[in-house]
Amino acid sequence: MEYTTRVQTSPKTPGIVRFGIFEVDCRAGELRKSGVKIRLQDQPLQILLMLLERPGEVVSREEIQARLWPAGTFVEFEHSIGTAIKKLRQALGDEAGTPRYVETVPRRGYRFIFPVAAAVTQPAPAPEPQAVTPLAPKPRRRPRPWGMAAVLFFVICASFVWTLVRPKGRLGNRPVDSLIVLPFVNLSPSPANDYFADGLTEELTSDVARVQGLRVVARTTAFQFQSKPQDIRQIGRQINVAAVLEGSVRWQGSRVRIAAQLNSARDGYHLWAHTYEADAADILQIQVQIAQQIANALSRELRYSALPRTETENLKARNLYLEGMHLRNTTDDSPVRKAILDFQQASQLDPGYAAPQAGLADCYAILAWGGSMRPADAYRLAEAAADRALALDDNLSTAHKSKAIVELVFDWDWPKAQREFERAIELNPSDADAHHWYSHYLIVANRVDDSLRESRLAMDLDPLNFLISAHLSWHYLEARQFGAAVKAAKETLELDPHNTNALAQMAEAYEHMEDFPNAIATWQKFDGYGQLGFLPDVGSGKEETLRYWRARLELEKRRSPHDLYHIARYLVRLGESTKALNNLERAFAGHNANMIYMLHEPYFDTLRDEARWKALVSAMHLE
Repeated sequence: MEYTTRVQTSPKTPGIVRFGIFEVDCRAGELRKSGVKIRLQDQPLQILLMLLERPGEVVSREEIQARLWPAGTFVEFEHSIGTAIKKLRQALGDEAGTPRYVETVPRRGYRFIFPVAAAVTQPAPAPEPQAVTPLAPKPRRRPRPWGMAAVLFFVICASFVWTLVRPKGRLGNRPVDSLIVLPFVNLSPSPANDYFADGLTEELTSDVARVQGLRVVARTTAFQFQSKPQDIRQIGRQINVAAVLEGSVRWQGSRVRIAAQLNSARDGYHLWAHTYEADAADILQIQVQIAQQIANALSRELRYSALPRTETENLKARNLYLEGMHLRNTTDDSPVRKAILDFQQASQLDPGYAAPQAGLADCYAILAWGGSMRPADAYRLAEAAADRALALDDNLSTAHKSKAIVELVFDWDWPKAQREFERAIELNPSDADAHHWYSHYLIVANRVDDSLRESRLAMDLDPLNFLISAHLSWHYLEARQFGAAVKAAKETLELDPHNTNALAQMAEAYEHMEDFPNAIATWQKFDGYGQLGFLPDVGSGKEETLRYWRARLELEKRRSPHDLYHIARYLVRLGESTKALNNLERAFAGHNANMIYMLHEPYFDTLRDEARWKALVSAMHLE
């Protein structure tokens, strides 16, 4: 029996949705395969539309029932839904046991598991056929499930990066100069595999960033879109990129399927797609061959001659490294310490594996900066880990960045810091974090205008990283552009209303402008009316101003541990220069990280003619 098509579209449903060799015209109610219309009855089509509205999410049977059969309709729902799903799978050539498009989630409902692309409503060229690359196991070898991580990552890079840089073809006529790698979706039954999908996303981002002339948006911004289905054209407009790479990972026992798809962010057109299937058998030799092929094919397209030698033949070591990367991307103490254990175990399993050592350096620097470890101990550990990583692989940009941060913040060796930052950026020009920290070095090097330029470049590479965004306000403080600092902080707070960094920079800018009512109101927002809520109301006049700075000094002294550098700032404002210099000298002896910024600190303007100040500046080689 034929049904009349009555398409119900949703505001979330774009005009045309493509997946692989199929496309659905949601308004016309048509399913097409390689441009040829396929007959599909109403109920299977309605279910397909529901699934495409929320790709990767479970659509419950109850939702399907409510959409297809209005209240009061008498029908045996379970049988009817099952029949409709069967007909949909037949139209797609899908199999219930090993689904490629529609997955049954027991006792819950169904979800669409293949990457989809929303496109404009006009007819579009038929997409290239979906390629499935099987890696067959050797029957005599026992499957090893985590071996797929490295080889499939390299296979995707080989196909995807070559697509970006090949001189002719579909992308050759539609140049791609910028892209974002969206977080790969974990479609495996267990959420415990999330770290694998996240690790794949991060490594793929790092690898494509090596293509010369290609701007790749950093992971922090990319992960802002995780679990938030959006039209890729909207993403393109929001962060100013030309293309979007998205994909999914699905484990079934010892087999894994990775689907990757590149779409134009300008018009939504599907540009490239590939699906990789494999059993986790003996694939290490294949991995080495693929890695070498990538290096040979792309060496002329990269800013240096070879890819980093960061891979390992120890499957468990790589698994631990990916898990550590997943945990490291936070500022919380507990997961960072767990990441350290993962990286240490990975290095024990394969002492020649450089990537975990770079991960260790990052973790120790995070703990030092956050105050969770004694800085002297943490930075020494970070430096040792970075040195070990670079001894194993001098092409590892993250290790050069970690080394540069230690030279800047702790060793105070400015020439070495400059060389390491420049090498890290040379190896990975799209590393927003490297540009961000390099901007800090440029403040120390008395190159304020260059610092602002690097800070803006970091924001372009990672536009939704609110830590980087807030630091633009700090750069304006160092440049004594206090009105601009307030404006930049407000722009960050519009996106992230509780950003404490932006609030602190704005409050300090108001202090320098002697706008104490606004400074007090901002500090109260900073700590939710905690200790800073006890700042006194300040009227006009010198005595009222001194009362404010005495309160700031007392509040800083109550902190545990308090910061000698900050105490010195408030002592200067109270006219106690001798005590301020005493604190700065003690901060210098203790390698207080804030000391590197003293030359451009607005609070210290009245100290600049003091002999002890000049001696400190000379000892730190700041001029």
